[in-house]
Order: sequence, then structure tokens, then C-alpha cells
Amino acid sequence: MKENLQGKVCLITGATNGIGEEAAKQIALMGAEIIFIARSPSKAEELKQSLKSLTGRESTSIIADLSSQEEVKRAASEFLSMDIPLNILLNNAGIMNTSRKETVDGLEEVFSVNHLAYYSLTLMLMNKLIESGPSRVVNVASGVAVAPLVLTLAPF
Repeated sequence: MKENLQGKVCLITGATNGIGEEAAKQIALMGAEIIFIARSPSKAEELKQSLKSLTGRESTSIIADLSSQEEVKRAASEFLSMDIPLNILLNNAGIMNTSRKETVDGLEEVFSVNHLAYYSLTLMLMNKLIESGPSRVVNVASGVAVAPLVLTLAPF
């Protein structure tokens, strides 16, 4: 049995491939309006077309690089400016690096995307989540995402 999410709004990070893409499709099939944050405009457009073909409904993309706290803040503001409910926040974006990389903020990139972006985005949207209740925050993580963080921080 599939959950009926008709009339619900779901914001997804990392929706243009992998687990996030499949989640976007399945949640859309359950009736939710899909809004997603993507780094790549071309991948965002591909997903929008895929969701439209699958459901017949439009989805909305917000283009942002979640390794930058300024971009996270801008993405949250862009969502809030839509003045719609937020019933599901699916924090799925994640990266895996084999060597240490720093963000524009001077932070280790895996930590910034896989952990700090989730935390910051959720905090910035917390009032909207509460106002839209009942709502859910789902954070996707894996052991793969943690291992590079440990390895890249080991020299410190």
C-alpha cells in the first residue's frame, strides 16, 4: 500500500541521481508536489522532465551548491519565498571525496555537504516545518559518507 501524499509538499536535496532521484519519483507518484535543490541546471531540467513524464505534473527546482553556506541560505530563502507549506524535507545530498577539498567557506567539503548543509537547511526551514505540521525531516546518510570524512581529517 502506498501512502497518499496528495496535497503535501516535499523538498529534496540531492534528487538528480541515485537514492534522491528514486525518492523524488516515488514520492511524486504518491501525489506530493516535488521541489528539489540541485547543483546542475541541466540535471535539474532532466529530472523535471522525468517527473512530468511520470506524473503529468510540474516540479520545481532550486539551483544551489550546498557546499556553500551562502547558497544553502539562498536556497532556503528561495523556498520560503514560494509561501507554500513544507510537509517533508528529505535531506539526501551527499558527496564522497578521495582527497581533502575545501569549500568557499574554508570547510572540508564532505563535512560541509553531507552534514552542515543538512543541519543549516533544516534550521532555516524549521518554522515552516512546524507551521506546516504534521511534517517530517528525513536525513539520508551512509557509512561511505563518513569514511572519507575520517580519512581527510586524519592529518589534523
